[in-house]
Amino acid sequence: MSVSVGIVKDRGASGTVAVPYLGHSTGKLAVSFNERQDARDAEIQHVKMRPFLGIRNLASLASWRSPLFSIHPSLRHRARAFSLVELIVVIGIIALIVAMLLPTLHRARRSADAVKCSAQLYQLGQGLFNYTARNAGWFPAWSGWHVVGDPLTGGDEPGLGWMEAIESAFAPATSSLYNCPTFPAEIPINYFLSARWSNSKSRYAIRANEIRLSTQFVLSGDCTATILYPEPFGTSGNASPDCDKDDAVEDCLRYEGVGGGVRIHPKGLNVLFADGHVATLSKYEKSEITYSPTELKSWDEVIVP
Repeated sequence: MSVSVGIVKDRGASGTVAVPYLGHSTGKLAVSFNERQDARDAEIQHVKMRPFLGIRNLASLASWRSPLFSIHPSLRHRARAFSLVELIVVIGIIALIVAMLLPTLHRARRSADAVKCSAQLYQLGQGLFNYTARNAGWFPAWSGWHVVGDPLTGGDEPGLGWMEAIESAFAPATSSLYNCPTFPAEIPINYFLSARWSNSKSRYAIRANEIRLSTQFVLSGDCTATILYPEPFGTSGNASPDCDKDDAVEDCLRYEGVGGGVRIHPKGLNVLFADGHVATLSKYEKSEITYSPTELKSWDEVIVP
């Protein structure tokens, strides 16, 4: 049985109107409406049903698309693109985020460099202890300005620098273990050897058993005395870096604001003590640091004859 759709005319009290009807193929069944409003509602319903009644198979149903949901090609193209204002806003947001993160990343990197420097000083301490074990308890001797390698290099004094002397017990004098990662790469060899007290005794070395205040006696640390570096970073007249940095005549631990000192690490300077531990100090504290192995004294208080 099939369904047919058509229109019949109905004469009512208000006149003749066209009315849609539904009927079977075997006979016509008509529905009459006497009022004009009812006829209009039926006509609207007929129009709504028309597209579906005209569909003959599922393929046409799948391919049919209502005009109400179709998008003009220009509108589809416009929806996929960014306007110039939107692009500028996105770039501005990204730039703001980067500007906020850069200081944090810089501080994190400086903190990491400070930790690496502290680890290198600890290893240097182990190398110095190895040297004393092989040399009857004596730490390496200090002297003047020494250049790694050829003794005929300009500025090099006779003998070996203390970094060259401990090569067999620690590492080559050219090793990056002597370079604090916070210093510029072109300014190598940034650690010094304690020599102030032995210089006050007119000697060039100290024995391990002479150190009574091992937890406070300075053995090595960051060298921030610019006079011990070549130009342009330092003020020394020597053209090559010194592999025998010591504090015999110049205080190497110069804190920020003292004698041209600088704050190398976020919390101060790394210091290696005679018991092997490393600490970061932002200023001189008499109760925490000494340049005499037997009593608490500042660098200036250790008098050199």
